[in-house]
Amino acid sequence: MNKLWVVLLAALCIGVLLNLYNGQTVKVRSYVEEELVNENRILNEQQILRDIEEPLSRLVAGIVERDALLIFSIFSDPEKARYVRDGAIYESISSAEKSYAIKFGTQDRSIKRTFEFQDKEYDIINPNTVLFTGIGVLEDEGLSNKTNPWVIAYTIVWVKGPDGWKAINMHISWK
Repeated sequence: MNKLWVVLLAALCIGVLLNLYNGQTVKVRSYVEEELVNENRILNEQQILRDIEEPLSRLVAGIVERDALLIFSIFSDPEKARYVRDGAIYESISSAEKSYAIKFGTQDRSIKRTFEFQDKEYDIINPNTVLFTGIGVLEDEGLSNKTNPWVIAYTIVWVKGPDGWKAINMHISWK
């Protein structure tokens, strides 16, 4: 078996951490052998999670506030990054942002909106690349219909650059 696959499998098997984070389930798996597998690995992983929490918080605030600009501010290059929703790949982050701005403009903003991640999983590919998978619940208070609340699955590829952690790809789907 290829040495890399053995390392990845070993890291996955021994590197799964289960934590409770504000009542949410948080799983962290590290696939890195040399950079993170040492006595400081857990500290490095915790720092990565803290660093990603800031742009993730902006995403959540944008959802709650119905602010397309804030939601899509988490992305790196708006023309190169990718956004996929329900099987459709948007041409660019700019086109997705415009689509959401139009949608949000037609919504009743007096209805209070809440969003919370129930589960979060972080796959640390290397110290500068993280795959985030999360399940969130979006609810418009006072509305009761078959689509409220929404359970939304998020998969986001985060890359650390000179400006901090930015998303280069996000896929969402809901039921």
